[in-house]
Amino acid sequence: MNRWNQWTRMSIFMVITCTSHAFAQSTSPTSGLCGGKLRASSGTITSPGYPTAAYSHSLTCAWTIEATPNQIITLRVTDLALESTQNCLYDFLDVYNGTSSNATRILHVCNSVSTITTVTKSKMYILFRSDESVSRKGFSATYEITNAEE
Repeated sequence: MNRWNQWTRMSIFMVITCTSHAFAQSTSPTSGLCGGKLRASSGTITSPGYPTAAYSHSLTCAWTIEATPNQIITLRVTDLALESTQNCLYDFLDVYNGTSSNATRILHVCNSVSTITTVTKSKMYILFRSDESVSRKGFSATYEITNAEE
Protein backbone atom coordinates (compact mmCIF):
# COMPACT_ATOMS: atom_id res chain seq x y z
CA MET A 1 0.00 0.00 0.00
CA ASN A 2 1.45 3.39 -0.94
CA ARG A 3 1.69 6.30 1.49
CA TRP A 4 -1.20 8.19 -0.13
CA ASN A 5 -3.62 5.30 0.47
CA GLN A 6 -2.40 4.92 4.06
CA TRP A 7 -2.85 8.63 4.74
CA THR A 8 -6.31 8.70 3.14
CA ARG A 9 -7.53 5.71 5.16
CA MET A 10 -6.09 7.15 8.38
CA SER A 11 -7.73 10.55 7.71
CA ILE A 12 -11.14 8.98 7.07
CA PHE A 13 -10.85 6.91 10.25
CA MET A 14 -9.92 10.02 12.29
CA VAL A 15 -12.84 12.06 10.92
CA ILE A 16 -15.37 9.28 11.61
CA THR A 17 -13.96 8.68 15.10
CA CYS A 18 -13.91 12.38 16.04
CA THR A 19 -17.38 13.07 14.63
CA SER A 20 -19.05 10.17 16.41
CA HIS A 21 -17.21 10.93 19.65
CA ALA A 22 -18.27 14.58 19.67
CA PHE A 23 -21.94 13.79 19.04
CA ALA A 24 -22.11 11.37 21.96
CA GLN A 25 -21.06 14.04 24.44
CA SER A 26 -23.37 16.10 26.60
CA THR A 27 -22.78 19.79 27.25
CA SER A 28 -19.45 20.44 28.91
CA PRO A 29 -18.49 24.06 29.61
CA THR A 30 -14.81 23.21 29.98
CA SER A 31 -14.31 21.05 26.89
CA GLY A 32 -16.64 22.84 24.47
CA LEU A 33 -18.26 19.57 23.37
CA CYS A 34 -22.01 19.55 23.25
CA GLY A 35 -25.05 17.55 22.23
CA GLY A 36 -26.18 13.98 22.68
CA LYS A 37 -29.18 11.95 23.73
CA LEU A 38 -30.81 13.19 26.93
CA ARG A 39 -32.17 10.31 29.00
CA ALA A 40 -33.28 11.92 32.27
CA SER A 41 -36.91 12.95 32.81
CA SER A 42 -35.80 16.57 33.28
CA GLY A 43 -32.66 18.62 32.94
CA THR A 44 -30.88 21.72 31.71
CA ILE A 45 -29.32 22.30 28.31
CA THR A 46 -26.80 25.09 27.77
CA SER A 47 -24.47 26.25 25.04
CA PRO A 48 -20.78 25.54 25.77
CA GLY A 49 -19.32 28.13 28.14
CA TYR A 50 -22.70 29.46 29.30
CA PRO A 51 -23.02 31.72 31.31
CA THR A 52 -19.44 32.78 32.02
CA ALA A 53 -17.92 32.67 28.52
CA ALA A 54 -19.08 33.17 24.95
CA TYR A 55 -19.72 30.02 22.94
CA SER A 56 -17.15 29.01 20.33
CA HIS A 57 -17.32 29.78 16.62
CA SER A 58 -18.50 27.19 14.07
CA LEU A 59 -20.40 25.02 16.55
CA THR A 60 -23.09 22.48 15.76
CA CYS A 61 -24.71 21.02 18.87
CA ALA A 62 -27.68 18.65 18.67
CA TRP A 63 -29.66 17.12 21.51
CA THR A 64 -32.35 14.46 21.18
CA ILE A 65 -35.01 13.80 23.79
CA GLU A 66 -37.28 10.78 23.42
CA ALA A 67 -40.16 9.89 25.70
CA THR A 68 -42.83 7.20 25.50
CA PRO A 69 -45.77 7.79 23.14
CA ASN A 70 -48.06 8.82 26.03
CA GLN A 71 -45.68 11.52 27.27
CA ILE A 72 -44.99 15.12 26.32
CA ILE A 73 -41.74 17.07 26.37
CA THR A 74 -41.78 20.70 27.53
CA LEU A 75 -38.79 22.90 26.70
CA ARG A 76 -38.37 26.31 28.32
CA VAL A 77 -35.67 28.60 26.90
CA THR A 78 -34.94 30.74 29.95
CA ASP A 79 -32.01 32.81 28.65
CA LEU A 80 -30.97 33.51 25.08
CA ALA A 81 -28.15 35.80 23.93
CA LEU A 82 -26.98 34.91 20.41
CA GLU A 83 -25.72 36.90 17.44
CA SER A 84 -28.91 38.68 16.47
CA THR A 85 -29.83 39.10 12.80
CA GLN A 86 -33.05 39.25 10.86
CA ASN A 87 -34.15 35.67 10.01
CA CYS A 88 -31.42 34.28 12.33
CA LEU A 89 -28.99 33.55 9.51
CA TYR A 90 -25.80 33.13 11.55
CA ASP A 91 -26.27 31.80 15.10
CA PHE A 92 -29.56 30.17 16.06
CA LEU A 93 -31.43 27.70 18.23
CA ASP A 94 -33.93 25.43 16.47
CA VAL A 95 -36.38 22.93 17.94
CA TYR A 96 -37.97 20.16 15.89
CA ASN A 97 -40.97 17.93 16.55
CA GLY A 98 -39.10 14.65 15.98
CA THR A 99 -35.62 13.14 16.21
CA SER A 100 -33.76 15.04 13.48
CA SER A 101 -33.69 18.30 11.54
CA ASN A 102 -35.81 16.54 8.88
CA ALA A 103 -38.81 16.78 11.24
CA THR A 104 -41.14 19.80 11.44
CA ARG A 105 -39.34 22.84 12.88
CA ILE A 106 -41.40 24.38 15.67
CA LEU A 107 -38.98 27.04 16.93
CA HIS A 108 -36.25 29.14 15.25
CA VAL A 109 -34.74 31.90 17.43
CA CYS A 110 -31.63 34.03 17.74
CA ASN A 111 -32.85 37.28 19.26
CA SER A 112 -32.73 37.92 22.99
CA VAL A 113 -36.17 37.20 24.36
CA SER A 114 -37.91 36.42 27.62
CA THR A 115 -38.83 32.82 28.39
CA ILE A 116 -40.05 30.75 25.44
CA THR A 117 -41.97 27.53 26.06
CA THR A 118 -42.57 24.87 23.43
CA VAL A 119 -44.12 21.40 23.76
CA THR A 120 -43.90 18.24 21.65
CA LYS A 121 -45.35 14.79 22.01
CA SER A 122 -42.73 12.09 22.75
CA LYS A 123 -39.80 13.32 20.58
CA MET A 124 -37.78 16.54 20.39
CA TYR A 125 -34.61 17.50 18.51
CA ILE A 126 -32.76 20.66 19.58
CA LEU A 127 -30.12 22.19 17.31
CA PHE A 128 -27.74 25.04 18.16
CA ARG A 129 -25.47 26.46 15.47
CA SER A 130 -22.92 29.26 15.48
CA ASP A 131 -21.06 30.73 12.53
CA GLU A 132 -17.38 31.56 12.24
CA SER A 133 -17.47 35.11 13.60
CA VAL A 134 -19.52 36.84 16.32
CA SER A 135 -20.41 34.95 19.51
CA ARG A 136 -22.31 35.88 22.66
CA LYS A 137 -23.18 34.39 26.07
CA GLY A 138 -25.35 31.64 24.55
CA PHE A 139 -28.47 30.05 25.94
CA SER A 140 -29.94 28.05 28.78
CA ALA A 141 -33.05 25.89 28.58
CA THR A 142 -34.77 23.38 30.81
CA TYR A 143 -36.77 20.37 29.69
CA GLU A 144 -39.25 18.10 31.41
CA ILE A 145 -40.97 14.90 30.33
CA THR A 146 -44.46 14.38 31.78
CA ASN A 147 -47.44 12.13 31.12
CA ALA A 148 -49.91 13.55 28.62
CA GLU A 149 -53.32 14.42 30.00
CA GLU A 150 -56.00 12.29 28.44
